[in-house]
Amino acid sequence: MNTPAWLPKFGDLPKSTSNPAEDYVLSSLISRIRNDYPTTYGLVAFHVKNESKRTTGQIRADKAKGLTKGVSDLIVIGNPTLCMEIKKDNSCRFEDGQLEFLQQAKKQGAFVCLAIGYQGAKDAFEEWRILNENNSQQCPK
Repeated sequence: MNTPAWLPKFGDLPKSTSNPAEDYVLSSLISRIRNDYPTTYGLVAFHVKNESKRTTGQIRADKAKGLTKGVSDLIVIGNPTLCMEIKKDNSCRFEDGQLEFLQQAKKQGAFVCLAIGYQGAKDAFEEWRILNENNSQQCPK
């Protein structure tokens, strides 16, 4: 996978049919976050369902309501906000709009990253969580 230098990458898995799918990695991480942090991160962690077959009318209506192409797989509100793109292995490619979304989110101050597999996603979340908690201690209440 050709990852841009500005995009931090967590994890490293070779291409394999036995690697869990992105949806499994995402649902496992969301479950862990909601279990471990039910009154904090679990309340503000979410996935924007952006990948499905829709009619032209549905696409127009979704865009009018703010659906954006390339939105990251996991977003967690914080200081900074976490925008994580998840891939199942190193061979996956970026879909249209994903790199542009991540690059603009980074310019706006978000913690953006690419996570390969569950361990990569877990490591990325932990690094962001520590940064977020250190920044939160400096914010006025």
